[in-house]
Amino acid sequence: MMCTASILNLCAISIDRAPPRPAGTVSSRSFCSRIAMREGLFLRQLYECSSCTYTYLLADSDSADAVIIDPVLETVERDLLLVNQLGLNLKMAVNTHCHADHITGTGQMKRQVTGLRSAISRLSGAKADLLLADGDTIAFGRHVLMVRETPG
Repeated sequence: MMCTASILNLCAISIDRAPPRPAGTVSSRSFCSRIAMREGLFLRQLYECSSCTYTYLLADSDSADAVIIDPVLETVERDLLLVNQLGLNLKMAVNTHCHADHITGTGQMKRQVTGLRSAISRLSGAKADLLLADGDTIAFGRHVLMVRETPG
């Protein structure tokens, strides 16, 4: 089996521009990768072939602040090499859920990246620096990810 990293043409990420909007108003937009680059959002999809798992690296093009989503233990070195090559400041490692198909790489990343914080749903029962709930936000540079609980 051939295993390669690929760039994602994703058109379904909900992102709000920081600073946060006044209470009671939420504005989110779906971005394609071409639009995202014009908006200062860097997005890279990475693949781990043993567990067929996708990891996502998002960064603000101006500040270089970055978030990694669903890192895999077996690819921590590859992912951190990419982060360093791109000159990014990895701020948060987010797990979308507890994974039965692979072991998360978040703990290993935290041991290697000073100040890196971890996040996961408060409903997961897992430990993390930040326990997330529906409507919470994760800011990186001038971008914000909004948490959407999708039980099941």
